Amino acid sequence: MAGNATLRWGTTRLKASNGLLYAFRGGRAYFLPPRSIDDVDHMPLHMPYMKLFLHMEEVYGRGAEGKGAYDSGDGGGYLPNVDFLLSTEDTFPTYPRIGVNDSAARRLRMLAPQFRYNKNNRSQDLLVPIFHFGHKRYDSFLLANVEAATRLHPWAERLPIAFGRFTSYARATLGGPGRLGADGATICAKGSCKVRDHFCEWAEKFAPPRAPPPSQQRPSDASHRSSRQSDLEFPTDKAAHAMEVDRAGTKRGWWIDVSLHGKVPFMDHTLYRYLVHLDGVALSSRLEQLLTLGSLVVKEESGLIAFYHHLLRPHEHYLPFWQQVSGPEDIVPMLDWAVKHDAEARRIAHAGQAFAVRYLNAQARHCYVLWLLQGYASALRYKPPQPRFAPDLVPLGEYVRKHVLQHDRLGRIFNESDFRH
Repeated sequence: MAGNATLRWGTTRLKASNGLLYAFRGGRAYFLPPRSIDDVDHMPLHMPYMKLFLHMEEVYGRGAEGKGAYDSGDGGGYLPNVDFLLSTEDTFPTYPRIGVNDSAARRLRMLAPQFRYNKNNRSQDLLVPIFHFGHKRYDSFLLANVEAATRLHPWAERLPIAFGRFTSYARATLGGPGRLGADGATICAKGSCKVRDHFCEWAEKFAPPRAPPPSQQRPSDASHRSSRQSDLEFPTDKAAHAMEVDRAGTKRGWWIDVSLHGKVPFMDHTLYRYLVHLDGVALSSRLEQLLTLGSLVVKEESGLIAFYHHLLRPHEHYLPFWQQVSGPEDIVPMLDWAVKHDAEARRIAHAGQAFAVRYLNAQARHCYVLWLLQGYASALRYKPPQPRFAPDLVPLGEYVRKHVLQHDRLGRIFNESDFRH
């Protein structure tokens, strides 16, 4: 099965793709190399996975027998003999329901599922943690600074703004129905939906009041305004916040500040009480990053799934909006509720932060991947690796030493990938 999936979607000696074939055999990690390391566009995204699999070889592989209830029985310690295609592509194949005479759908379903970081409920692929856990220094920076993020701006000092900065990625529909815009507007065309563009345009009417131009400010205004507030001007009296009128002429006690332009240092997000999460082309890794900051995450319900989403609960760890059959207007009652129930909103924010600390740390992720490999191997009806590519597999550690670490760019990315246990 993995061989057939590799022929269709993966890298071989004859073609390059962003899917790579990995295997464990006798507790050791293996890899099907491309003809050239520079042939694979997403090779940098595979660096955290290579680092992970070498760690698993060391900790759970050969020599790990007798340390727990699971034993592979072949000298592999906790690691079973298994092969799998791991893809870093944003999009993924979806599988139609099989009809009585639907031979094409049956052939498609006979291919092995790919390992990937996101999918929807029409995909049979299996989920692994996204590469950004390594690239974005999730453990050594974000989780290591959870307490600092909370202290930087205590909840009472955070501005009542739903904040977000996004890149203008169009969402791939993958043959699905797409997304509805505000008031049922059509925002999808030719297989993609401009979700982020539409939301930023719609939310402009809830934008916070702006500071007057420098020519209209008193000399003391600029000097007393925090550099973190940029061109936003807020009254210091909390009662005055509720009296401010946004551009829609409402008195809600909150604003929305979202844009496709201008990057904001990540820790500066702690200035805001509410943080908006929108998925991109596919699932965005921004969600697990935002959860660490102690603000209330307001999350688009896009239907895309990550490996931990079955544990993440709406109204317990985040506030949901933009459901599958609705539009971005969902955020208005969510923010109204948050303002009226500030203590409960704060509790949800802290619960989301605690969720990230408990379930998304490196040790938890490694445990999940080990469980996935064991469960997947038990479902295979053949003895891996399949003969088709077995002769071409090379030890992953050997490939990393001879090719990755000798490559200027990939060697640097491999060494800098976050990897706390």
